[in-house]
Formats: sequence, structure tokens, C-alpha cells
Amino acid sequence: MNEPRRLIRSSLLDAGLCAGLLGGLLLGSGCDTLRARAIAQEGVEKYRDGNIKKAAELFEQAAQIDPSVPPIQLNRGFTNLSLYQLSPKSKEGTQAANSAIAAFKLYMTLPVKEEQKSRARDYLLQTFSDAQKYEEAEQFFKPQLEKTPPDVEALIILGNIAKGLGKTDEARKWLLQRIQANPKDTDGYLALANMDFEELCADSSCRSSDPQKPPPSMPPEKRLEKANHGIDLLKKAIALAPNNATYPIFANLLLIQRSYAYVLAPPPPPDPKVKKKANLADLMAAREKAQKEVDDKKRADLDEAKTYRDKAVALMKAAGMTKDTKAAVGSTGKDGATKDAGNKGAAPAPGNSPKSEKK
Repeated sequence: MNEPRRLIRSSLLDAGLCAGLLGGLLLGSGCDTLRARAIAQEGVEKYRDGNIKKAAELFEQAAQIDPSVPPIQLNRGFTNLSLYQLSPKSKEGTQAANSAIAAFKLYMTLPVKEEQKSRARDYLLQTFSDAQKYEEAEQFFKPQLEKTPPDVEALIILGNIAKGLGKTDEARKWLLQRIQANPKDTDGYLALANMDFEELCADSSCRSSDPQKPPPSMPPEKRLEKANHGIDLLKKAIALAPNNATYPIFANLLLIQRSYAYVLAPPPPPDPKVKKKANLADLMAAREKAQKEVDDKKRADLDEAKTYRDKAVALMKAAGMTKDTKAAVGSTGKDGATKDAGNKGAAPAPGNSPKSEKK
């Protein structure tokens, strides 16, 4: 869970001062601000005590009293994001995500430094990604998507959210636009090729160690189409970045997956119109020839896959990569299984909170 390590240390003043000046009555916008800050200070203390739910309630209350105080909105966003992360699949988590989005959006409209707006935007994008708020993200990015070319960051985030929601066609649409917007973005080619690999891997159970796992069920023609699509993308990435070991690693994986498409077709059913039976030796010879063609295609793909793997290993050695670095590229098995295959894009996680803005 990416939880903020500390909230803003806001300069929240004692609401009693305002109350004394006005004879005990909290009237006027200035007093509302002081009262909101006092309640928000309670929220800071509750958050530090680990009572995230109560802190979120207090920040919501403070924001309702005076929504124009930047630190209150930012703390409201942080706390609700933390609350969402505690129970992301609950009704309470959904409400917290919605509140975090509203708070970060509002904060970005307030008179704060551009640096602080940029950080709030990062937290907003993280909330979109974590909570898989696809429609909200699409609406937020609408101005960037209408530009020519569209904003690559928007395309990446929308593609990742769509993929997380299982909206495969939508994810592919955004990833394709990412490549079109920046044809030299090698990781764009990798992201789309990785989707091809993931579908093929799932069909072949490539991450399963069960020796009795079922054979691939995807039709050979479809498997060839997907594998060829991904391999072509990776060849473009390799041409642009020949010294990057990641792309040949994935080419290796896709070639292994493509080799599963070569299977011996079952013999055709007997034709009742043909009275003369074919010679058994001729049938066996034809079958052996077909099997040899299948084996040759498999062997060619596996040999090419090994070539890509050897190239990746050589590149890693040349770069002086450690074992940990190699693992980050992806450790592969004989059937093309990989660990950490592709990075899941996400907005930066909240770390230290930005410094408070004085209002």
C-alpha cells in the first residue's frame, strides 16, 4: 500500500481566537476559515494516531466549511486515498476514492504554486489508476486527447486502467495511439507486444508448472496472428534501441508461444464417394511428411527464440548487469513463462507531502 508517510503540517489557527473576537459567534468567511483549519488540525492528529477513517471525516467536515483552503483539500485527498487503499473493494473504499479525486481536482484550481499543482495531479492520476476510474480518467484527459498529437501520458494511463478492468480492446486502442503519437517510444511497442504475449501465455498456461496442464486451445491461425503482431512490434523496438536487452527477451517469449501454433492437423474424414482405399503406406508417408513440416517450423521458431535470448544475455553482460537487474528484465522458463513481464504503469505514489501553502 502506498500510504503517505506524513500529512502537511498546516498552519491551522485556534478557532477560539475568532470566537472571542466576535463575542463567541463564528460569523463571516474569515471565521469559517479558522474553524475549518481547527477541525483539519484534529484530522492531522487523528491521521498521525492511525485513525484514518476519523481523519477523513474531519477533513471532509473542514472542506465543507471552507473549501478554499489548499492544505485542507490536499490533506483531504491524501487521507481519502489512504482510506481507499485500506479497503479498495468495499463501498467505503469507493466513496473514499471519489472524495480523493474531488479533493485533488479542487486543489488544482486553487491559488497554489505550479509545482504543488503538479504533485496533486500525480496523486490524482494515481487515484484514477488504483481505483480504476476509467470514465473519470477519460473525461479528465479529454483536452489532452484532443490535441495533435495526443498527450502520451494520458494514453499510457488510460491504457493501463482499461487493461486492469479487462477492457482489452480499449487498452489496445490507447496503446496503438501511443505508438502513433510517438513512433520512437520503444516502450510503447513493448507494452502492446506484451498484451499479445499475456493472451498467448494465458491460453498456454505458460506460468503453470503442472506437467498435466491442458494444451493451448486458441486456434492456430489466431495464435500465429497474435504472435506475429507482437514479434513485429518488438523488431521495431529492437531497431530503435538495439542495445536494450528487454526487447529481445520478449521476442524470445513470443517466438516460443508462436511455436505452439504448429500442430499436426487431424486427418480428414473418409470420403464415401471414394471407393478405392488408399494404400496404407502412402497414408503413413503423407502423415510423416506433414509431421516433419510441423517439427521443422517449431524448431525454426525455437532456434530463433534462442538467438534472441543469447543476444539479450550478451547485452546484459556487456552492460555489467547484476542478477537483480536480470531478474527485472524477466526470468523465463522453457515454455516462455516470465516473472514481472512488463511494467504496470501507475502514477507516482505519494511520498512526503508537499510543503503547506500559506493562504
